[in-house]
Amino acid sequence: MDNSSVLKWHPSSNHYLFDNGDVLLVSSSGQWYLPALHFPLMQFIDGSKSADDILRVRDVYDPQTAAFFYFQIEQLTAENLLLDGDTDEQYQRPLFDTQKSVDIKSAEVHGFPAHMTVFNLSAFTLPEVFDGSEEFQFFMADIAVYQSCGKRDPLTLVFVDDLLDPRISDLPLNTEFIVIKVGGEKVWLTPKFGAAEFSAYHQLQAQLLDNQPVRKWLIKKWPERCHGYSFKVGARINAEQCQQLSGVLLKQLRAESYQLAVYDIDTSAAEYHDVVCSLQQHGCLSKRGPVKLESCLAVYAEDGGSRSISAEQTLDKLTPFISPITGVVSHLEHFESTPDAEVEIYRTSFFKSLPQNTQEPFDQNSFVQICLGKGVSPVQSQVSAVCEAIERVNAQFRGNEPLLKSHPDDLSLRYVPFQSLTPYSERQYLRFADRNDPESKRKQAVQPYRNEEIYWFETWSLTKEEHVYVPLTCCFTNIEIENEQTEQLAFVDEKYGRWHSNGASAGNTREEAILQGLCELIERDAVSIWWYNRVTRPPFELNKIPPEMLQPIANSLSKQYEFWVLDVTNDTGVPVMVAVGQHKQHKGFIFGFGCHLKPELAAQRALTELCQLIPVRNQKGAPFDFDAVEEGPYLYPAPERQAVQPCLLCSGDMKDDILSIVEQLQSLNYETLVLDYSREPVPLYTVKVFVPGLCHIWPQLANERLYQVPVKLHWQNALKDERSICQQGFYV
Repeated sequence: MDNSSVLKWHPSSNHYLFDNGDVLLVSSSGQWYLPALHFPLMQFIDGSKSADDILRVRDVYDPQTAAFFYFQIEQLTAENLLLDGDTDEQYQRPLFDTQKSVDIKSAEVHGFPAHMTVFNLSAFTLPEVFDGSEEFQFFMADIAVYQSCGKRDPLTLVFVDDLLDPRISDLPLNTEFIVIKVGGEKVWLTPKFGAAEFSAYHQLQAQLLDNQPVRKWLIKKWPERCHGYSFKVGARINAEQCQQLSGVLLKQLRAESYQLAVYDIDTSAAEYHDVVCSLQQHGCLSKRGPVKLESCLAVYAEDGGSRSISAEQTLDKLTPFISPITGVVSHLEHFESTPDAEVEIYRTSFFKSLPQNTQEPFDQNSFVQICLGKGVSPVQSQVSAVCEAIERVNAQFRGNEPLLKSHPDDLSLRYVPFQSLTPYSERQYLRFADRNDPESKRKQAVQPYRNEEIYWFETWSLTKEEHVYVPLTCCFTNIEIENEQTEQLAFVDEKYGRWHSNGASAGNTREEAILQGLCELIERDAVSIWWYNRVTRPPFELNKIPPEMLQPIANSLSKQYEFWVLDVTNDTGVPVMVAVGQHKQHKGFIFGFGCHLKPELAAQRALTELCQLIPVRNQKGAPFDFDAVEEGPYLYPAPERQAVQPCLLCSGDMKDDILSIVEQLQSLNYETLVLDYSREPVPLYTVKVFVPGLCHIWPQLANERLYQVPVKLHWQNALKDERSICQQGFYV
């Protein structure tokens, strides 16, 4: 490698330089983040200097630093991210980066039958795209014949270099239309949209951008810059590929499926991604009515809790929403860390976009979130993983939620303050504020709320059947709202509190989701009281679990772990179980939790969660260190202890079960609130349930319930306090 050659970032990538010296490279094939801490001097590559020039200008004379810089330059060049000189390959940017509008007359391509209209917004003429005019005419011939047979509606074809081209909105699309992306190594063909379905195309564009979260964030951060992806000139479509591509287009025209087709020029293969559009405003939550419960039978309750339809049926209806290009969930895959286990673990992922004003550094989790599923059967694990992803992706702030900014005393309805939702102690607030304290680095670190003006959102009280306001920041995540004075996107309410997934749930019906959300809150409450007080609890007898459910779990765990289940049910009267596993060699612990009106199902869910967490137990950077768990009697069964007997029976109707739990919580002076944040067109209900006063598994040490329940139930003789409870925060 010649260190005197001028260094240039590869023209296929967009290059972004941040104020702190970090470099971000983005192309149609991926993103590469080069933080200055680990890639020093990269910020000085500007297309005019060599590696030697940069070292000389920056006064770098240390041989070790220079050698490291040369090594990284060589590695980035090998990865085709850097060029040490010029390249013979030519790259083209989409025209919309510089042309903000389109001349309709010049964009229209003539020479086709009257029932066909063709617009070209590509940087190239269509003969250039198709390797010659003959190939292009050959491609269009079959389409023209198809359109002329029978009584076909008029058709418009729009050729672009990027489906996100904003100039498409300028075209007079008064007929059925298909948009075809021809820039790059893959040709994308949209479904055939009707003359009145341009809003559906906008929904497709929105989903495509959601699944390019880095690009979406960059557009918001630097709206004045060009963010279209460059593509190589010369990857043209030959005669054989024209014939294949013509077949793909004919399939789209026949509406055999409402899918986005992606044709790979290199492999001559096509793949299809479902496109699901809604007649409603996409994901809008503007209508805030009462939450009315309906009768909902728990037909399936053997694996995964109470469900109204089977796991197979649920997966079938959610599969169209799984795609890295068009899906709400980007991936569903088997977790390869458990190759020999009978209880298989599946994981999903979804893309998320950071708020523009975020100050957090990028990492591999900044724009994608992973979710794990649990269940005895593989299909239940898959459904669990997909539902968890949807419950979280729906909680992402969209910007079309109704907004109310107010001081609490000026609200027209009752409200729940931050301290009731996240009761941190004075000592915790002091630690959050101390930059030298590790607690200040947690995402949970906030400051006390002093009745400042903030944003609020309506929830529904199942207890009192009325609307109640909750801070918006506790209802949604990744919020950004335009400041009316500065016109900048910002959101400051997170300094008082943040959304978390406790109580968030997804279900085939609203009742299914609410029951699951309630069970999660009760589960975390019971686990928290057990953990922080280190109270000993009796065992749950595993032989009460049906053998066909227990055996696969035992076969998966027993090779490496001893395991047992503790009954930690408290005064809520709803069964909660903790599954504890101890490794046979290194003696490390692992936990799983479960809650259900049926004790055996609560234990089964705890055991499947134990299986779920084993593969990620030692994950680098995890917020909870299992190896730091202090061994003690509270981790083992205490047969002499008496379990709290469940006070509620499973009725088989989820509406009745919910009302029974709400009534039981009310008898303990706790109110149940529900936020329904279901989003069209996803065929699942998503809710977040709030029960202010219940304990969270994370340490919220001003909650008196945390200290009082063990004494109330005669598990302990005296109250503990903030300094005498377990000091390891349960950030599982």
